[in-house]
Amino acid sequence: MLGNYPGLPINPTGVPEGWWFPGVAAWPALNDVLEHLGLTVACDLMSSNPFTIVVAGAVDTAFSALQTKYAANLEDDLEWQDFGAARVPKTVTVLFRRRNGYYGTEETVRSDALQWSMSTVYQVPITAPAVFSNAVGSHYLWSDFTVRYDMNGTPNSADVATANTVAQERVTQYFAKIYRQTSGYMTQVYAGALPFKTGSQVDGVCWVQDYSDQARQGWKTTVVRGASPPWPDLWDNYA
Repeated sequence: MLGNYPGLPINPTGVPEGWWFPGVAAWPALNDVLEHLGLTVACDLMSSNPFTIVVAGAVDTAFSALQTKYAANLEDDLEWQDFGAARVPKTVTVLFRRRNGYYGTEETVRSDALQWSMSTVYQVPITAPAVFSNAVGSHYLWSDFTVRYDMNGTPNSADVATANTVAQERVTQYFAKIYRQTSGYMTQVYAGALPFKTGSQVDGVCWVQDYSDQARQGWKTTVVRGASPPWPDLWDNYA
């Protein structure tokens, strides 16, 4: 049992629609929803309440303090930044389904530019964080929020404001998913069994006894930040 539900550290905009998980276990379903919100489950096995929910990529002062404390134990350090590759888009456009004021009525047969099927989405483009200014290309995300249009093809101002807020949240969550916001990926190996834990900056911690290198035998602590596979939506390449 995971214990009491810790609650969310953020207040997402809007109400989710269309989420259902027939035949899916609770754990992967929970993680799918959290990933969509840019969140992750953190675990501290030394705590009486080991599981919490944190914002992926957020500042973690406790982790930074441990890195400083055990800097002399660091044996291997792999951290890479991929600011210009096409895998990190320069622009992310969030698409919202459009609901026309005459949708489902005789007015949908009109032949001018206000015919509802001629423009079925409302778009909000968001520029990637400044650290990716050298990146190229675009990525598209769908939102489950719907923008209403009046009979003259003008979007509802309240829906536009909500869509802009949702778009910014979704893009932030997208970069948290593919790049831990702007932190990038990391693998660090420390000598000894050290008290690292998962959190907003750490996806996994592994403790092993390693005797493969005579010069560096004994306990090792490996700290990892990064998705598996390395980039989302690439499972077909890992068959």
